[in-house]
Amino acid sequence: MGNVSLYHALLHDASRLKQLWQTTQLDDFVTLMRMYLQWPDLNFELLQGFLAAQNQQPLCPELASFSLCWQPYGYQAQRRIVRLVD
Repeated sequence: MGNVSLYHALLHDASRLKQLWQTTQLDDFVTLMRMYLQWPDLNFELLQGFLAAQNQQPLCPELASFSLCWQPYGYQAQRRIVRLVD
């Protein structure tokens, strides 16, 4: 499974997201992301670029599990974008 597929799976995994939300140190966050994405050489700079790229891609979530983790807070009608909050 590639990094993008693992990232999409992570967005639907409430227990892993909770672990990420509970981190208080950037290094701990990157370490968890390295493990979850199975990306041994992942560092902050690579993670930042990866997340920026993923945030520009459309995502069609599996709603039953996705909605346990995320809630909509806004909609941009012109761009047809839903903004989500965890």
